[in-house]
This record gives sequence, C-alpha cells and structure tokens, in this order.
Amino acid sequence: MGARVLIVEDEPMQSSILVDCMHLWGYTASVAGNCKAALALLAGPPPDLVVMDIVLGDGKGRSVYWAMRADPGWSSVPVVFTTGLPEPDTWKEMQGISALVLRKPFHISDLRLSIVSALSLAKARRPQRRAKVAAS
Repeated sequence: MGARVLIVEDEPMQSSILVDCMHLWGYTASVAGNCKAALALLAGPPPDLVVMDIVLGDGKGRSVYWAMRADPGWSSVPVVFTTGLPEPDTWKEMQGISALVLRKPFHISDLRLSIVSALSLAKARRPQRRAKVAAS
C-alpha cells in the first residue's frame, strides 16, 4: 500500500472526506480529532505525511507542528496545513513554519497535488540526510 497519512482534523465531515480521498489515492489514513490526540501519537511510529487543520477544537495545529519538529522520529515528516482562516490570520499562524497550506474550501485536485509534492520533496531529501549521518 502507499504512504501512511495522519489527518489531524476536528470536523468529522471534513475528516471523513479526507480519509476517503486518501484511500481512493492508495494511501493508508489514520485520524486524530484534536491536538491532544495528535500529540499522543508522537510516542509511536511516524506517518509519511500529516494533513492538519491550523485551528482545532482544543488548540492550534502549529503546537502539534512544533512538537513534531522537536521529536527526532517525527522531525522530518512533511505537513500540509488546511485552513478556513482569512489570509492575514493564516500568515500570522504560519510564521516560522515551513509547510504547504491549502485554504478551505479547496479543490480535491489541489489536495492531491499538495500531498504528492510534499511526499516527493520528503523522499528527495532522505538520501541527503542519510549521507550527512554517514559522514559524521
């Protein structure tokens, strides 16, 4: 099967649509419905990609993002953020974060392109990381 995708989304309908898309495209999907559930998953094996809402019922996706970056096992997992925030608020929330952002409502083809791009970029970076570790 394809890549493992973690969806961090607090709206059940949105989450269900994202899971259906992942399965349709050959990915395995799991869901965390809020920040607390997503943070609890950091104790386990990382997915290949995270698709995460910027604003969740119990906090902000950026707190999960920074916790991921601080965890050695999760630090290189790419993230695609989704948001319904107005543009100025989106950029405020994304300061210092390197990730793709999809504004809601988004077209499914844009979601697929973002996922494929994020996974491809992460795959291209892996050999560079291995070479750096081997050289040290």
